[in-house]
Amino acid sequence: MGVFDKVSLVVSVAALGVWIVIAESQVAGGCLVVTGLLHLVRLARWRGWQTTGEGLVTILHVAYLWLGIGLTLLGASMLDETVTRTAALHMLTLGAMGTMILAVMTRAILGHTGRNLRAGPGTIAIYILVTAALALRVGHEFAPWVELVWAPALSWTAAFGLFVWIYAPMTYRGR
Repeated sequence: MGVFDKVSLVVSVAALGVWIVIAESQVAGGCLVVTGLLHLVRLARWRGWQTTGEGLVTILHVAYLWLGIGLTLLGASMLDETVTRTAALHMLTLGAMGTMILAVMTRAILGHTGRNLRAGPGTIAIYILVTAALALRVGHEFAPWVELVWAPALSWTAAFGLFVWIYAPMTYRGR
């Protein structure tokens, strides 16, 4: 981890602290925008587009992308009331947290059960479903007249359901 990475993390902690202390302020918004942009630059420096051959790694980059975009949008929503805060919060929760949780769980279960660290078709389907859930939910913020609120919930449920169906047996079967 280089100096830029360390600075990005320190700025992140400070920005989140500012958000806690003076939430919904322009100062907090500005700090969150800077933090989000730092994370996007950090992600770009990792050259994640070169990981597309391995889904277990690519999905980590995708989840981190949602963190950078989510923080930037959250900050922007405090600076400009026309920016939707709900989309930002869904990017952070459905996107960054939900995707990262699935990414880490799939990789950890494969590794701890002695299996090949490769994302098979079922795992790729899990990643597509969780990403679709985010896209559908955030898309609803920009096109609320489209009555598809059930679609992201269905996609989210399918992603976690498929995860349980594929990965739960791995946790209690032998290597």
